[in-house]
Amino acid sequence: MVGTNRSGKRKATAKPPAVLPDMIVEFKEREKIRLEMLEKAAEEKRLEKQAAKDAHEKALADEAAARRQTAKETQTGASGNPMGRAAATAATVVVDVDAGTRGPSKGSRRSSPWWKFFTEKGSEDGHANCILHKAGALCDESIKCTTGLRNHIMYVHPEEFVRVQSELKMKEESENKLKTDAGQQKVVQAQVQSVPAKIRDKLHLAHSRWLVKNKRPLSLPEDKEYRDIWELAMHGAYVPPDATTVRSGVLKLSAEGLQKLRQVNTELRDQGLKATIAGDIWSDRGVSLFGIVQYHIDYEWNIVELLTAATPFSDERHTGDAIDKKTAEACSLAGLSYDVFSSVFFAVSDNGANMVKGWDGFGRAPCCVHTVQLSVKLFLSHTAIAPLRVKQKGIVTHFSQSTGVDGLQALKATQKKCLLPVHHPVRDNDTRWSGSYDQMEFFRIQQRAIQLYDVEHARKAGDVYRLHQLDLEDWLINVQAVAVLQPVADWTQHMQGTKSYATLPLILPTIYNLMESMTADANLVLAFQGERPYELQPDEMHAGVLAARTLMFQDFKCRWIDNLKDDAKRVYAISTLLHPCFKSYSFIEDLSFIPAADKRWALKELRTEWQFSWNIDSDKQVEDEPNKEVVELDGEEASPTAGTAAQATPGEDMAPATSSPQLIKKKGKVTLGGLLVKKKRAELLPDEPTRPQRDELEEYLNEEEEVDVDMDVLKWWRGQESRWPKLSKMVKQYFASPASSAGVERVFSAAGKMHDDLKKAAKDSTLQHSLFAATNAD
Repeated sequence: MVGTNRSGKRKATAKPPAVLPDMIVEFKEREKIRLEMLEKAAEEKRLEKQAAKDAHEKALADEAAARRQTAKETQTGASGNPMGRAAATAATVVVDVDAGTRGPSKGSRRSSPWWKFFTEKGSEDGHANCILHKAGALCDESIKCTTGLRNHIMYVHPEEFVRVQSELKMKEESENKLKTDAGQQKVVQAQVQSVPAKIRDKLHLAHSRWLVKNKRPLSLPEDKEYRDIWELAMHGAYVPPDATTVRSGVLKLSAEGLQKLRQVNTELRDQGLKATIAGDIWSDRGVSLFGIVQYHIDYEWNIVELLTAATPFSDERHTGDAIDKKTAEACSLAGLSYDVFSSVFFAVSDNGANMVKGWDGFGRAPCCVHTVQLSVKLFLSHTAIAPLRVKQKGIVTHFSQSTGVDGLQALKATQKKCLLPVHHPVRDNDTRWSGSYDQMEFFRIQQRAIQLYDVEHARKAGDVYRLHQLDLEDWLINVQAVAVLQPVADWTQHMQGTKSYATLPLILPTIYNLMESMTADANLVLAFQGERPYELQPDEMHAGVLAARTLMFQDFKCRWIDNLKDDAKRVYAISTLLHPCFKSYSFIEDLSFIPAADKRWALKELRTEWQFSWNIDSDKQVEDEPNKEVVELDGEEASPTAGTAAQATPGEDMAPATSSPQLIKKKGKVTLGGLLVKKKRAELLPDEPTRPQRDELEEYLNEEEEVDVDMDVLKWWRGQESRWPKLSKMVKQYFASPASSAGVERVFSAAGKMHDDLKKAAKDSTLQHSLFAATNAD
């Protein structure tokens, strides 16, 4: 801080001390004391009211008892006088009792629990009067027999009846707890025995597993109400663990998860397979983790996802060198080699500069979902789309702030009038473009309702709404923009799967299909759920939407064709050919932005990888036939699309494929068939020289291509494993690799739930063990 002295010269002054934390602590202490005083005063006031009420009720009971006694004496004194008897009979007997009085014991009937609610003081012979109150007044009902007492309590005072019944049941259970061998009961004091230590430890560990897998606070078992449940169920035989014991269980489960990970990696090495990984960095409120998730396909052909690292990353900068070091340490701890390049087959991460630098040394590939998101953001920020998005956000802000009759309630009324779903406006999500798409889709669906709101309520809505009203051109742009983004949104949803199905072989077919729908001469398909689909030619589209779509296509081409690294594209191409629906590679036919030579290049890369890495028994054959096509790859290893898309050789193209009509599906469950324009092939493969020895790859390639793109490809390969064991092993290696880093993000989503305010902001080390326990432990 800078000030001035008397001479006018500036002088440095000390900054005020950082007292804010102390002030907050002091404020919290004062607030705590104030609340305690208020609670104490309220309790004292309640006790005073209760004492006054009890005194008043006792006075009324004494007065009623005195009246009954007087009436009884009057009746006795007038027993020989008919007029006296009549007067006594006509007298109104108002019954009340002293709450603790029962009258003389008369045999076993006085053992009934219902007698405590009655008194015989001042009552007629053989009768008793109820001392309870009903609706604020003394009941004073006169009852003759014990059964009548019970029935009166049951029907007139049911709350007392339920309480007594519960007490009787508990008493009976306690008395019947122990019996003799002959079946006779012994009324003894029940001795509570604790559960065996082995069972207790299992229950403690089960608590830890339950809490971490469901993202619950580790201190939850300390809640009184939760412990009361166990007390009721176990009668003290088992006491739930405290937070310290739960954390010990989490550490044990974390160790089991790490041991499981090491065992899996040992088995993969024995099978000649490598792990594939995806990574990302997560930060929230001063806590940061570097996460790695690895994948493999097990013996049942299920994709298994395991947490490799959730390393604390709060105390150092997130540089590429730090990421490289953390990755090597995590892989070594997981039973992999410290040399990540030699122990990891394929690595996927987002396009952050630090992740690119940290993982570039061992064959990193981009997360396809993050990469496409960058292209979509260009579309949304285009000058024709951005003003629309500003208006839509402003309208949503209006409805979130104005919920009255001229705000959100009025919108709901117009939705009902238009027979549209009654929904709140969708908020945008700054971290995912899907939030923008969902908001634009909301405006498309609710267009009639919002336009009716403009007519009926815009004048009363206020400036925030009027400044953001949509005109007819805005509505036109919105509908067409949603149609442009709809296939990309469906694709994003499908490609975020990491465990249910293989996604790596789908990258090239689906990306190329999306790009084909974005070219300058492509028709725009408007196929919305519940509406008849139709198409717009480019000259019928809004010029701004067409320009934004073209810009997005150019960015797609730059990222997926011109600048895609050969190593990544090679893995994509090989995995695509191993998919029985795409082994003809016919999906690139008739695509002007893909050279025809890509097909031959992909097949050569597949055969090279097969012969030198997986078909080990054919090594001698390769040496004996040096002139075969496998060796002809020298000098042709680079992808034809690596910056030379316009230099395709026409003579290398295969026979053109015949295109089937484009399939237009309603929006619903996203399937691969809905993302692809399936093309039939005219020719499966280029002619291959006849090989004298059986070759699994050639047998696979020469069989008919599957046509159901929604097939379970893992199940299909499981059925072929006995037939093509080596090729199936190769498929396991490639198909285990994810196309995106969505699996890591799901782990971090769990970390966010564990780190919220209810969990009291767990430390990064606690989160690390909790995530290992939740993800890897059985």
